[in-house]
Amino acid sequence: PPEGPGGEAFPSEGPGRCTAAMEGGDGLDQLSQEEQCHALLLASTKGRPDICKKILEANVSLRDAVDSDGTSPLHFAVAHGHLDVVRALLRAGVPADTRPLAGEYAGRTPMDLVTEGGDAPSDGSAVVGAFAAELLQSVSLNDSGRVGSLLRGGVSPEAPIGPGLSTTIAEWAIETKNEAASLVIQATGRDMEDLGQDDGTPPEPATPPRDPARLLEEKDELIDRLRQMLQDMAEEHEVMRRLVHKQGSTSLVDHFRSMKQRLVQAEQELVIRSSEVEIQAKQLRMLRERLDEEAESARKARHQVTVLEDR
Repeated sequence: PPEGPGGEAFPSEGPGRCTAAMEGGDGLDQLSQEEQCHALLLASTKGRPDICKKILEANVSLRDAVDSDGTSPLHFAVAHGHLDVVRALLRAGVPADTRPLAGEYAGRTPMDLVTEGGDAPSDGSAVVGAFAAELLQSVSLNDSGRVGSLLRGGVSPEAPIGPGLSTTIAEWAIETKNEAASLVIQATGRDMEDLGQDDGTPPEPATPPRDPARLLEEKDELIDRLRQMLQDMAEEHEVMRRLVHKQGSTSLVDHFRSMKQRLVQAEQELVIRSSEVEIQAKQLRMLRERLDEEAESARKARHQVTVLEDR
């Protein structure tokens, strides 16, 4: 019989039914558990985040799906460079620490495929960023189980909290102070005091220092935009709820669920972005204080030179 992404044999009618369901986008709920598992693996290989979301929303237990070698959908998505699928699988809670027992990826986690190279796209920075973003979000939600899975999977707690930012997830976790954050700090091999210490070397900003007051204004503007987005989504949510109640349409129910998920994600994004901006503002304030101190030292030095010249 034909083989799936990891070399496992499909049931005799599996390939046709899975392919037809994927192409049409409908009928996935008519597949058996085993067929849905195969469809999820195929969708991960072929870059279909929409199919992955549908399957995992309908059957949460398939988050642990693997092929006969023990290879997960996340392995296939990373190996084929499907960033959108990687993000969809991570958001759905697919384990990040799965290690196949056999096959091409035996003994390696999805993150290993990126860090070790050879089986992942040449530019794996975006994939690493997706895993780091999932770790950051899991810490903010105090999801210790998810944080543990990501750390065991090889996600570094020393990764930056965002592109172009110097603050690491471990440093950000100090401010969070919850159980999940403590796991991140422990993974660094240092304690909270060590992470919070300053070695006396002024940081070298990637960009010229910005006015902290302006940065705080931008933070407030960002929060206002996110709140407006949440309000708009809440209004659409209410409209769809009324339509579902009135018409009882299955498609409307699906849209209602999608809107609810978007609302939750937007709320999470608000928490994360607010924390990121506050951290940046704090760093800029510290940098400005150091620059002021250096300017004062320079002024005193010039004064002493002037005195010596007068003498």
